[in-house]
Amino acid sequence: MRCRLLSHVKALGFFSRVAIDRSGSRAAYVGNRQSILLSCLLVFALLVVYSPVFGLSGEGHKLVTQKAVNILKATNSTLYTTLTSFRGQCPELPVAGLRNPAVGPSIALYNALPADAKLIQEVPEVDHYNDLEFVDVEGGIGSGGRDDPHKDEWDAIDDEPHYTEEGMNLTAFNHFIDIKKGPGLFDDYDGYAYKKGSGSKDQYQKASEAAPSSIARLLAKITGYKVDEGINWWFNDEYVHAPGQSWYRGCSPAVERYSFPADRGIYRTVQDELKARFPVANSTGSSGKGIPYSVFMPVDNMARYWYGRFEATKDTATLGPVMHAIQDASVPHHAAGYMGNWHDKYEEALGRQIPVWMADPSFENEVKALVESWSRNDPSPPTRLNVGDWTKQPALNWRVDQLVTWVALNAYKEYANTYNHFQNGYRFDTNSARNLTKLATAMSVLVLKKATGFVPSQPVQPVQTSEDCINFDPLRAEVKQIQGSWKIVVGDMWLLDFGANESEARRALEIIKNYRMNSQCFVGRPDPSMVYYLVNGAAPTGAMAGEDCIGFNPANIEVKQVQGSWKIVEGSHYIMDFGTNEAEARLAFQLIKKYGFTCICFVGRPGPSFVYFRK
Repeated sequence: MRCRLLSHVKALGFFSRVAIDRSGSRAAYVGNRQSILLSCLLVFALLVVYSPVFGLSGEGHKLVTQKAVNILKATNSTLYTTLTSFRGQCPELPVAGLRNPAVGPSIALYNALPADAKLIQEVPEVDHYNDLEFVDVEGGIGSGGRDDPHKDEWDAIDDEPHYTEEGMNLTAFNHFIDIKKGPGLFDDYDGYAYKKGSGSKDQYQKASEAAPSSIARLLAKITGYKVDEGINWWFNDEYVHAPGQSWYRGCSPAVERYSFPADRGIYRTVQDELKARFPVANSTGSSGKGIPYSVFMPVDNMARYWYGRFEATKDTATLGPVMHAIQDASVPHHAAGYMGNWHDKYEEALGRQIPVWMADPSFENEVKALVESWSRNDPSPPTRLNVGDWTKQPALNWRVDQLVTWVALNAYKEYANTYNHFQNGYRFDTNSARNLTKLATAMSVLVLKKATGFVPSQPVQPVQTSEDCINFDPLRAEVKQIQGSWKIVVGDMWLLDFGANESEARRALEIIKNYRMNSQCFVGRPDPSMVYYLVNGAAPTGAMAGEDCIGFNPANIEVKQVQGSWKIVEGSHYIMDFGTNEAEARLAFQLIKKYGFTCICFVGRPGPSFVYFRK
């Protein structure tokens, strides 16, 4: 029972909500006035915990999307012209922003916007779509009964339909993808779920820590709830109004649009799937009922649906939800399935950093390098991605939902490895957040290239011999002395051996962590003739103070036999020597071209202990 209905409850002389205790079972019926008031206050304390919208701020979404559009314009004016030429209109777009008919002049203003401005305008509005209806079941004493939420009835306490709750639009529940849980019940990865997902596990932030005032903190301490726990207690007598339920009349278009039952083949129709996803609620919290036992739509499905509408209508506003999905997926909490665990504090800190990064020329150059390396066709595009596939290199011909999932895999890796699930409390790692924002910005550009029909003029062909790579987590890499020899190790695996030279080992580790290298690759083993390192399947980019590097132009290199030895050369300057092994020289040549390496770098010369390539 909502606090705002307290006077109505008193007038009827009963209190019908029953709380859920910490184990999920129902507590005893509460009937006295003091308990009613206390329960209402405790609910209020929980409510103020989650009232902010969970997701990048509207300004953050706009800045990232604006940067993506600007990079497209700077790197390919033809594609930018194509983007601005789109004039389609998609009737399925929800009423939001300037499309709100309640503000007369706004429709004219909206229709007059250039195509790229329509896209940028739409991205933050996705948080305000009224496309997911919750129904608060009021019932009566001990009743699990429901009534038509869209009709006033004289003989019932009317159930209440709503799209927002204390300033938060409920569509935000569809902006998660639960990578932590692993394979989903309904999709490759499910969306937010409390009892049937990660939300009910490994909660570390108490509601009292998130409460915005001293009275709210006091009341939240009384409950002892964690944040996700409190949110789901609040909604335990509510359900998502979905097809197949009584009185449904298109109230929750998002769940219909973002359902793809044919992918898994478990449910015959959208209605069958949604009935299983969203159990109806009773007027009191019950096991197996309502929001705590629901499985929301994953954010990659949102991107998939709206990209399909873009292809059909060429309305650039439909790319807004696609950009929004990519950018939300880059937030670790969205990829792990949590509203709590300092989700709000993380995004507040992220919001302060995004304007700084968007104004940084080196950030833009790194984004451009990523986009360039991804602007290819994958000979075997994935139909699903496993948790460890964050090391794969995205491509233009990947399906949009897989591109979003790939971003989420990287974000969840940070949630698990950099933040250790936040079990030690809140912290914000600037380098980690910058890298995730870079991935989200680059992916936004890639989708714009995909939408405007970019075709690689010289598609990168797979090398004739498959690449021999070992993936590792740079965050776990460390320098250790093992049997008198200094090594860089990751767990039980050693990557590099520096013998007695500790200083070179530590410098190499500093470089690996700076570039966030996560793949070590070889040409020829044992005793490889070339070792190179990748970052998420692409070349390391940027520069680092104190590097010892030699630059070259990959467009000018060639394989030559010089005095009986096969070399990769640029004019009279030789870059690498392969002795008598022509095959390895040509394979190395292909790899340099493939990744666009422009520098060969060393730690320790002559006789370097660590060699790497970068752009």
